[in-house]
Amino acid sequence: MILIYMKKVFILLAVMLVGSSFQFVKAQDPNYEVDKPQRKVFLWDVTLSMKGAGGCPNIWNVVKENLIKEIKSVTDPKMEIVVLPFQHRIIDKKSEYATAEGKQRLIQFVNDYELPRMWIGDAKTGHEENGGKGKTTMTKLYAPLKESLETVISSDKTDILVFLTDGLSDFSDDAAAFEKFVCEEWCTDVAEEKDIYAFYLMLTPKAINDKVNDCKCGRFKIIKPGTTIPELSTVTLTPASKVCYNVKDDYGKDIVVKFDTKSSTPMEAGFKIHVENDSENPYFEINQDVDLDPVRNTISICPRLKMTREEMRSYILEKDENKDGLYLSFSVGKDMEEKYDRVIVTTIKTEVEMVGSDERTLKLEWK
Repeated sequence: MILIYMKKVFILLAVMLVGSSFQFVKAQDPNYEVDKPQRKVFLWDVTLSMKGAGGCPNIWNVVKENLIKEIKSVTDPKMEIVVLPFQHRIIDKKSEYATAEGKQRLIQFVNDYELPRMWIGDAKTGHEENGGKGKTTMTKLYAPLKESLETVISSDKTDILVFLTDGLSDFSDDAAAFEKFVCEEWCTDVAEEKDIYAFYLMLTPKAINDKVNDCKCGRFKIIKPGTTIPELSTVTLTPASKVCYNVKDDYGKDIVVKFDTKSSTPMEAGFKIHVENDSENPYFEINQDVDLDPVRNTISICPRLKMTREEMRSYILEKDENKDGLYLSFSVGKDMEEKYDRVIVTTIKTEVEMVGSDERTLKLEWK
């Protein structure tokens, strides 16, 4: 039975680590940098239970092996990888960039890491300075998470935090602080501000945290033992910089905008983009969700027209071929951020060039 359970833990961890390799982007932020560097941070539970103490399964070597596989799988030498072994606090740190030499140093660090790493302190409070009797290892979750946010994680990089633990906090006050922090501060402020995604991997059933799981925070995913871990999906959408609207040919027809799309996983049919004209204009009004054509990578917009064809044509010609400045702006359509882990519609807007002459015009124009 123990061997069968160990195999399940091994498979679960392997799937998780592969899944965490996908790219992440910050959605609809004018300050977002397309080439913003990423950092992977592993909060690694190194308490005695990881080696089978207290009747727990011994998963120490399994976790080590899969951490090493993850380190080896990183191919971008500019990506920083940080390993933070923790107990009641972070007790070690190893940080390297994913060059061949850097990865080898990280692998050596993980391979050589030994247990027990024990401290002398008060097992009930976790206070080291109290000088309790004997030696032990105790688990806290809030304290090491908070410490990683203060000393390692910063908004200059997109951080991917993997929380590896085989149990809950041994301290009721720490457990309460962890649950409150994740459900309230993390989901509403911290994750967005820091540009960070966390994965709380329950290495054993003992680690199941129902209170945190009930929060359903998109940037803090709870992965239960024995379940399939979904691949993290990222979609980046860049619209054409300009479309031409010739009243003679296009009046009453849809406005078609082409997008350059990049996705880490296949996009489902029915991907919705919200589009609206970003200012009042005399020609038409647009404020709607439209489907992205997955083959042509285009959207078709049906504007609410404010003028007849002749009124529109006369107005355009009088205004010297549209000097009003008409633009379309885009955002993520309804429910899309629930289906995809991260979606970004770049801040480029699409100019609509209104043409009143009888000449045919090119429909799409790229910068």
